[in-house]
Amino acid sequence: MSTVYELKKHLHRIIEQAYKDDPKLAAYKDFQLRLRDEEMNSSTGTYDPNDHTIEITNLADGEANNLCTLIHELCHHIETCQRGKTGHQKSFYDIYAKLLYAALDLKRISLHDFQNMEHRNSDYAKVQKILRSYVAKDTAVDAEKTVAVVNAYAIKEELKKYGYHWDDLNRAWTRTLHVREAQAEYDRLISTGVKADTIQMLDANAMRMAKGGHALRVYGAYSIREQLRAWGYHWDKENRCWYKQLSEDSARQEQKKILQLGSFRTEYK
Repeated sequence: MSTVYELKKHLHRIIEQAYKDDPKLAAYKDFQLRLRDEEMNSSTGTYDPNDHTIEITNLADGEANNLCTLIHELCHHIETCQRGKTGHQKSFYDIYAKLLYAALDLKRISLHDFQNMEHRNSDYAKVQKILRSYVAKDTAVDAEKTVAVVNAYAIKEELKKYGYHWDDLNRAWTRTLHVREAQAEYDRLISTGVKADTIQMLDANAMRMAKGGHALRVYGAYSIREQLRAWGYHWDKENRCWYKQLSEDSARQEQKKILQLGSFRTEYK
């Protein structure tokens, strides 16, 4: 199960949330997705209306920038399905807002991440303007976790037997389970000798496409736990810390913000 496969599942869910009663829903979900792990100066994404292919590059730009690029190209696809052509008019950004709001409602990414993303995206100003009109909805989300095991080449065949699949971008073997089942799977892995520092419990609702797949961990942060939770952090019971998966550049920016709240120990790995 590749990163592309997982991302398409997330995008299909976002489209369903935004256009659940639209007669063209099936067409909106009919597209191809390619990720290129390389840096481009000219463009971070393209859409080919001939074969409905979305291609994304510059994966080290961070989750928020990557998702903005992905939504931008998905808008071109949806507008092409609706009008037979696409541009950057008001109708395009109306679609953009619907998809962005759906992603937030489904907790695929946090509002904080969008509001504080680095200015690396051509849509930065438009996104910030759209976010000012966002009103959160009480949307049911799946209670799932993704168990990710890194440096696991020696046990890959055993992991496959238990339903793990290789995540080619984040370089880990992953399996998505209900929260309770995920904790039981974590305990099973530990009992078989897998080291705790090679296991990550990731939010299955979050869209991960930043290069690297590492997490920023914050220790001794009980006093700011509500702030961290609002910023998209999750509690790691085993390591007694709050964590959030980020690209290296985004982690540096996040560390600065956390240190403004107090002298908390942070670690990126």
